[in-house]
Amino acid sequence: MTLTTNFYYKGPSGPGSTVVPSEYNVYKDIRRINATADVASLLTAGTLCYLTAGTNAADMTPAITEMGQTAATAGLLCVVEIEEHNPQYATTVDMAVYPNKMPNTSVTRATYSPAANTKIIVIPLEVGMNLWVVSSHDASFDTTFGTTYISAANGYIKAEGQPTGAAMDLRAQHFMSLATTENQNWHFVRYEGVRAYDSS
Repeated sequence: MTLTTNFYYKGPSGPGSTVVPSEYNVYKDIRRINATADVASLLTAGTLCYLTAGTNAADMTPAITEMGQTAATAGLLCVVEIEEHNPQYATTVDMAVYPNKMPNTSVTRATYSPAANTKIIVIPLEVGMNLWVVSSHDASFDTTFGTTYISAANGYIKAEGQPTGAAMDLRAQHFMSLATTENQNWHFVRYEGVRAYDSS
């Protein structure tokens, strides 16, 4: 588990008390909105999600790869915020102060995620917002400074792949890595918005 600092980012290898640090978002409107989990065991802090309004009007579901491709996903994206001292989580959670924040080690994701139809806090993303996102729960993902990644299944990010020009018909949420990481769950990125990517 390592994060290589650079001219732009010289902080720790994971978030503190928030996934959207204000010192890296001086001109952004960081809105924390009460919502609910539409599914169990997936909406841990740093998970990308969108409104599905299922059982509850504020139900959130983890993002997918083709985010913004259809009217159902709408292209609007949020990230689950870190919470403090929430009694809905098991007392066995390692990070007792922030029970929904996974460490940068291999863990069981469900331990850090709420049950369905329980409260979460989300932050709507703005283009240019700098934030912490998760990409795994087994500390297996790497990022490279300046490289673009896209939204993936279960609210994670993944590598975009090398474009061939053969199939530019899909759209996804894009994120630029702001620090090189190796074998981590957490990654510091800049939100770039929805755009086409090569699906070949």
